Amino acid sequence: MTSCAIHSYTGCTMSNWQHPITRLRVRAAHIFRRIPWLISFLQRLYRILQPKFTAGAVGLLFNDQGQILLVEHIFHPRHPWGPPGGWVDANETPIRAVAREMNEEVGLHVQVGELIHIEFLPAMRHMTFAYLCDAASHNVNHLSPELIGFAWHDPDSLPNVYPFIREAVQIALARRALSPSRSQE
Repeated sequence: MTSCAIHSYTGCTMSNWQHPITRLRVRAAHIFRRIPWLISFLQRLYRILQPKFTAGAVGLLFNDQGQILLVEHIFHPRHPWGPPGGWVDANETPIRAVAREMNEEVGLHVQVGELIHIEFLPAMRHMTFAYLCDAASHNVNHLSPELIGFAWHDPDSLPNVYPFIREAVQIALARRALSPSRSQE
């Protein structure tokens, strides 16, 4: 029996089995099988060396009059107004973060829908995700202590919001304009 037949799972023929790269890969596989913790170590090392970033997520919620829910934040001095949202926690998806933040900040239970817009700020190593949301009720139950107030705003007369939010609202309006035609199909 040839060595190629023993390692038929590699798809080798006798000619490429003798290739130095193939032999190196097989040798590495044997080492990793003898020392399995080495792979875990290398995976952890890889994760440590990868670039890290933070993530935030906001929910865009429109009422029946076409107004968008915005909240006034204490901790955003330059652009105090924005949709409910916040940091994406460890082991949390941006969708889950939006649902959690909407409930924590304004007491609304929302269905998080379509991803509308993503902002990546390389200098800050931060990403923000904006999702279109829907809710059975638009009655704000409470305000988080990090908020001063809330208001429903006409999209064409937004207060001082981040440019990313202004862009996300415009994209959301365009998507919402398409939704009635989708539901009729």
